[in-house]
Amino acid sequence: MTDRVASKSKSGRDTGSSRENIRRKFSTIALSKVGRLEPWPDVWEDVDVLVETFGEPAVIAAFGEWVSLQDGSVDRPMQSFLGVAAWLIKSANPANPANPATIRNSFDRLLARLAEVSNRELTWTDAQRVSLYAALKRHGEDNVVSAFRLFYASLKDDFDLKFAAKNFVEQLSHWIAKVAYLKAQKEEYAKLEARFEEQGRREREELRRKKAEEALVEYKL
Repeated sequence: MTDRVASKSKSGRDTGSSRENIRRKFSTIALSKVGRLEPWPDVWEDVDVLVETFGEPAVIAAFGEWVSLQDGSVDRPMQSFLGVAAWLIKSANPANPANPATIRNSFDRLLARLAEVSNRELTWTDAQRVSLYAALKRHGEDNVVSAFRLFYASLKDDFDLKFAAKNFVEQLSHWIAKVAYLKAQKEEYAKLEARFEEQGRREREELRRKKAEEALVEYKL
């Protein structure tokens, strides 16, 4: 009985020490960008679950990735991170971990291109920024920009513009699918055009050959 109590006590100390360790690391990453983290115990219990499931290095890397996507102070950063943490961890490549500077550069480039399309009329919440980053990782920068260009062209008035950021993120899969459809259609047209071009070339060659044969016959006569 005494051994069991001692073991439980040691386990509790280890958990507390581990939590304090990851909390310090999170705070160091966060302070330079998103501000102070919530001290609430239930938040850090959720972090403990992530650590038990995926391992501490993966969780810390995902938090660094999330922070690199933010553009300043975030209200309740831990809650925001926990909402997307599992996806960030699962979408990571352990053999080639994401570099925060690289993430930021590629994401900034995407945001700049979206701003150019929208004449800088839209702002993105921290959750929407993560959704855009997810789309960037899944579909590539050009496809996301093409999808946004189609979406933005569909807006009719100021009311549509007011909810544009929210609606685009929610409808992103639809617009990505439309981009893929239009791209496939364009490729099909290009194949048909190439086929007709080849057919026309062969017909012209055949016509030239026949004319040459007729000219040769007339010459012999």
